[in-house]
Amino acid sequence: MTYFEACRKVARELEEAGVPEPALDARYLTEYVGDFTEAQYLLARDDEIPEERLSRLLELAKRRCMREPIQYILGSQEFMGLPFICNKDCLIPRQDTEILAERALEAIKLLRRDRADIRYLDLCTGSGCVAISVTKLGNITNAEAADISEAALAVAKKNAELNGTEVKLIKADLFEGLEGRYDIITANPPYIDTGLIHGLIPEIWKYEPMTALDGGEDGLVFYRRIAKEAPEWLTPGGWLVFEIGDTQGEAVAGLMKAAGFEHVSVHKDLAGLDRV
Repeated sequence: MTYFEACRKVARELEEAGVPEPALDARYLTEYVGDFTEAQYLLARDDEIPEERLSRLLELAKRRCMREPIQYILGSQEFMGLPFICNKDCLIPRQDTEILAERALEAIKLLRRDRADIRYLDLCTGSGCVAISVTKLGNITNAEAADISEAALAVAKKNAELNGTEVKLIKADLFEGLEGRYDIITANPPYIDTGLIHGLIPEIWKYEPMTALDGGEDGLVFYRRIAKEAPEWLTPGGWLVFEIGDTQGEAVAGLMKAAGFEHVSVHKDLAGLDRV
């Protein structure tokens, strides 16, 4: 059996299991077991696949048929053009969340107009994808990232090392135990309504950490806490930037305004949905 034939076989199995984009995931898995880049796979597709690689490919395909996310199977995901390790201890870095990092980088440019040094904090950091991307791409030298999960922080530590970025990692429930004020705070807190979680695709509710998904009965539990607590942690003129659910813009903006925040705005993603 050639690599191409094995890839087609896996694609059929994934399609029968209801996996979205089965052909694409089959190719990713085939490239992974062959240790190929996309270009290398195209050159090797008509070569015979060694038995041990075929066996490994079929094992991984079974996991994907069980709807385990492809990113967990491959163990990595790109974010903001940077590589990130990911596993079941943290949320998978998503393209939608890049909007959060991009807005933070824009805010940092504005902040640098009147302050030389930027002190930056990322809450609910998970894999560290936002904290590390903003720190690296924004040339931040004083960055901290907090998460309540020690397992997630262990992943973030590996990602900081992988990307050659220094971020102080802190085990904390939001602002608990932190010190001083920050010029910019980012966060991607849990924001899915408790009752809606099991209606999501199985890749999410079966595999991603529930503590990183569940935002309480209305999805706003963490936003209420952040709105209440953040003012005492921000420097004058500081920025608070976070991701929100696609129907939460009005509600979260209302919470921020009620807490005394100025210049509150909601930004949409490429699909035109509320995102930051």
